[in-house]
Amino acid sequence: MDFLLLQKIKMKYTFTLFTLLTSFAFGQYIKKATITSKKTNEKFEITNVQYLKDGKFIKFNTDNFKNALVYARLKDIDLEFDSIDYSKSIPDIKQTYYEGTLNYPDGLYLTIESFINKTPEAITFEKKPNMQAEAFEYSDDLVNFYDRKGKFPEFQQNKYFAIVQNGDVYFSLKQFSKLTKKSKTNLGSGIPSFAYVRVKAGSENHLYFELPKGMDSDFTSIFAIAGGAIGAAVGAVTDAIVSNNKKEDYSQSYINLVKNNFTFHDINYMKGVIFDVKSKEFFFLKDCSDLDNYIKMYKSELTIDCKTEYTLDKQREIINNIK
Repeated sequence: MDFLLLQKIKMKYTFTLFTLLTSFAFGQYIKKATITSKKTNEKFEITNVQYLKDGKFIKFNTDNFKNALVYARLKDIDLEFDSIDYSKSIPDIKQTYYEGTLNYPDGLYLTIESFINKTPEAITFEKKPNMQAEAFEYSDDLVNFYDRKGKFPEFQQNKYFAIVQNGDVYFSLKQFSKLTKKSKTNLGSGIPSFAYVRVKAGSENHLYFELPKGMDSDFTSIFAIAGGAIGAAVGAVTDAIVSNNKKEDYSQSYINLVKNNFTFHDINYMKGVIFDVKSKEFFFLKDCSDLDNYIKMYKSELTIDCKTEYTLDKQREIINNIK
């Protein structure tokens, strides 16, 4: 065999940050890679790397945070990957964090009762990302449903309690807002009532989703930071931990990410909500004590150390394991 050909066969082609900046376009994907923090020189093995459309960030998974996407600014890292792990198109990636399926049949659920009884109407809708979806991990986490292709707004659906499509459960924010109107934690007027939010974790008895928190002390102005939200999360949150001395609000694992200029939708940015099938109620997780109380309500053996473990990743993990 020709020596040069043999060398090519043996060669491991590695792409660097320079290659990424010159050829990596929105919609492309890397199965696994290694990133090195320019700040600390620490290396991280990462998977499911996707380039964000503004050209300044990547999002990825890491074993350090199995239930959350992590974001990094390209200028803060060196990125290396083998060419065999590179693809010009993004494969189907599981965008939720529960195990298996939630066992709710596809279709529309007009009421809570029809949802609890798993008796949907067999009607299909076209799904499109809501214009505020940029504040979420994935564009399909906040969507609109239409009963006529591409028609807006007259054929937009918001009167159903829930819609299940391809196994993903979506709750109507309009119905959710009505059901929680008497709660001390009101969502306020900024919520897009025609949108549906996707269940991210839990089980068929504890359906968990998240909404981005506004700058207020509760859930009001909840979508005020959509649009450029990722940049704000990566930059502003990093600065806030250092300048505002709020380390007690973050777990050590999260602080370690921030030290390397990485971050994800953290517990102070995304607030969790659980639909409890048994009580037919929504429970807000405003802080770690709310999560701890929910665990105790079901006499679960699960525990959480609110001073060291409270992250979005850990919250999702715990809710996945409540029976």
